[in-house]
This record gives sequence, C-alpha cells and structure tokens, in this order.
Amino acid sequence: MPFLKKILIFVIFLKNVTSIRYSICHANDQQCQIRDLRLTEDDFDFEPIASNIDSLLVLEISFEDTCDIPIIYENVCKMFPNLQVYRATNVGIKKIDPETFSSCLDLIELRLHDNFIKELDEKTFWSNENIQILDLGNNLLTTLDAKMFIKSQNLKFLSFSNNYFEEFSSNLNLTSLQELHLHGNDLLELNVEQMISTLKALKIILLGGNCFKCDRAEEMRKILENNRVTIIKAKVLRNKERLKDDKLITCISNNEWNIRKIARDFPVVQQELEINQNSVKILTIELEDMKKEMQKLTYFVKSMMASSNYNEKDQNLLSHHVNEKQLKVMKCSTVCQDP
Repeated sequence: MPFLKKILIFVIFLKNVTSIRYSICHANDQQCQIRDLRLTEDDFDFEPIASNIDSLLVLEISFEDTCDIPIIYENVCKMFPNLQVYRATNVGIKKIDPETFSSCLDLIELRLHDNFIKELDEKTFWSNENIQILDLGNNLLTTLDAKMFIKSQNLKFLSFSNNYFEEFSSNLNLTSLQELHLHGNDLLELNVEQMISTLKALKIILLGGNCFKCDRAEEMRKILENNRVTIIKAKVLRNKERLKDDKLITCISNNEWNIRKIARDFPVVQQELEINQNSVKILTIELEDMKKEMQKLTYFVKSMMASSNYNEKDQNLLSHHVNEKQLKVMKCSTVCQDP
C-alpha cells in the first residue's frame, strides 16, 4: 500500500506539472514578444520564458493579436519584475486578477485596449505608482471606482474611450494627468467644473460620440476652453464607426436625452419599487396578524362580560388593551397605504 500511495502521488504531481503551459517570449534587445498563445477561461495557466535573455533584463513585453488570453494574472510580472511596458491588446481579455500587476513596480506604460474587460477591482493598479500611460479603450467597462487611482499620481495619459460609461467620476484627483479620452461612451452628464478643479494639469480631452444635451455641451466647451483645455475631435468610435458629427462635443436633443435618462435610471427605480413592495407585503402580513389578535381579544372580552366574575377593574384593563391594539392597527394601515 505505501508503494501504491507513492505511485499515486507521483502521477498527480506529474499531471500538475504537465498541465502548465510554457510560452517562449522571443526576446530582442530588452523587448519580448509572445505569439500564438491560446488559452481558455478554464485553462489559463502558463509560464512565460525569455528565449535568449535574462528575465530580469526584460523591460517590455507584448502579446501579439495571434494570442487568446481570457484571463491575465501575476505570472508575467513575477517572471519579468522590471517591466516598464506591458502590452496586451486585442487578445480577448475578459478578466484581470487584482494582483496581476502587483510585482511590476517599475511599470510606466500599460495598454489593454481592444479587449472584453467588463470590470476592474479598485486595487488593480495600487502597486504601480510609476505608471504614466494607461489605455483601457475599446472594452466593455460601465463603472469606475475613483479609489482605483489613489496611488497613480504620475499618470499622464488615461483612455476609457469606446466603452459603455453612462456616468464617469469627476473626482479622480490625478494631479499629473494631461490627456483624458472619454469619447465613444454613453455619457449623459459630466461635471467638468469639478473635473477641472481635480485634474489641474489637464491639457487635452476627447468627448465626442457621447449623449450630452446640446445646451450643456456648449456650456462644457466654454468651461474647458476657458481653462485652457484643448478639446480634440474623435474620429473613430466603437466598432470602427466613424464619427460623422463635426462638433467637438457631440450632443442629442432634449427629448432623446430624457428618454435615455429614464432608461438609465429605470433599473434603480425598479429595485426601489421591489423593496417597497416587499415592505408592503411584510406590513400587510403584520396587519393580518394584528386583526386576528383583535378578533381573539374581542371574543375574550365578550366571554368576560358574560361571566359573573367580571367587574369594573377588569373592564378598564381590557379597554386599555383594546385601545392599544387599535392604535397599532391604525398605524400599520397608514404605513401600508402610504404612497
């Protein structure tokens, strides 16, 4: 039996070892390229290996579009901890592990555009205090936590172009940010007044292809230009669609804006209605229980009054209890009927 156990342990170990995929990183000077790496969401484990250079000397890595990497995690930065440039564009990324870039302390440029990223953990970039360029354009992002960038005070270029933001935080407080791309989203509103006060170094912004009211769009243009922020016209939007509108900040009619806003807010309103409906159901159940108690109490009172032992003291005591019950029922009825 001990011999069989040893064989079983060896087989399990061998299986685990052979399941790891080694990907050769073709090095040229201090740059490394990975080609033809095909992974799945169930089998995404791989180890990058530099072909002809010490991994500590690799400063730049790029995944070519012949790769398919649905999930990226910290293996690349652990193998190449001195990376300054990390490119993984158009490679099918759906998920980024929060620790993916934690070992890349010298990272300056990170490009992850043209993927399928839907969400980012707030701690994703907390270890990258030296990052200056971050491109997350052409993904599926809808929300942004401003806390994500609390340690990114060296960030100069930030792109969330061609995503699906309907709202965007104006309180990023990135003191070094010079260029911000927000074109090709579904933004209905943007607090540029607050944005200007927190992004003090901002020089260039792209806002085309969004859904602002026309009067508000003109107001935003004047505020930005008065604060010496150049608005650049976006030429290409989602799915390579060309922007036909010549305006620096595209806009929609008030009616269309109102329809979009109602559609955007509907899920929240629907959730609140469901909560209120549940509350009404609970109150209704409590009301029914109280009515049953009242019926029992009424029956008890009638029985007492018919009894020969019933006296004035008992009557006062029962009247007090009945009044209390009635008061509770009345309160519950009022709450239940409250719109």
